[in-house]
Amino acid sequence: MTAEPARWEEAIEASVAEIRKLGVHGVTPGEMERYASALLTDAEQLAAQGDMISHGDQLAYLMETVANGHTFMSSEQSYAITEAALSTLTLEEVNSAASELCAHITGLNDGEAGSRGPSWPSPAPRGAPTGTPRRSSPRTASARRSHGRAGPTSSRSRTSSCRTRS
Repeated sequence: MTAEPARWEEAIEASVAEIRKLGVHGVTPGEMERYASALLTDAEQLAAQGDMISHGDQLAYLMETVANGHTFMSSEQSYAITEAALSTLTLEEVNSAASELCAHITGLNDGEAGSRGPSWPSPAPRGAPTGTPRRSSPRTASARRSHGRAGPTSSRSRTSSCRTRS
């Protein structure tokens, strides 16, 4: 989700409203069909690439898979598993999972997550410092000196471990 900085509260309210709708109403049969088709198409395209995937991308995928405790599969195996799973998945199972996963939002009262609701902290008084000051630990400070960057890790190692394809 992206939003203009001045409109971040509206963006969060819209996101919460959509999550609430998903948790309360689930997905429609048409949405389920479109989502399943998109997942299968993505897996099929990945399988078609086969040996054309670079070694670096394969290694990154392997490391991500191991770090998340998932099973490493070839793109062909992944396609076959995706196809098998989607052929047995029902709308009721998807909507039940959506209800469970969205319970933290559907449990809120209407308006509770709004900008004026009790879940938002009051804005800081004008001129008050915002955010949490960073403290340098001895390790961080020495890493900064020896590596010439802001911390002990590079930007590559801070990438998200969640792989999504659309």
